[in-house]
Amino acid sequence: MRTEYEGLSPEEEDKLRDSHWFWTYERYWVKLHHDQGDTIKELDEEGRVLLQEGIIAKDNTPLSLKAMLFNRYVHSGGSHEEFKSFYARY
Repeated sequence: MRTEYEGLSPEEEDKLRDSHWFWTYERYWVKLHHDQGDTIKELDEEGRVLLQEGIIAKDNTPLSLKAMLFNRYVHSGGSHEEFKSFYARY
C-alpha cells in the first residue's frame, strides 16, 4: 500500500480494501444508470426479488445498486449471510 497508509493496523487496511471494493462497483453502477439501458432495469427487478425474499433489507441504497453488490459478492464466493454482515459494516 502507499506510504500514507503506513502504520495502519491490519484491520484498518482490510477496511480500506473492502471500502474500495464497494467504490469499484458503485462507479460501474453510476455508468449503467446514466446509460439507461436494460441492465439497470434488470438489476432493479433483481433487487425487488431479493427484497421480497428477505435476502436484502430496505435502506437508502437503490435496489439496483444493492442487487449489483450482492450479485458480485456472492459471485466472488461469499454467502447470503456473509453479504449481510459485510454490507452492514460499510
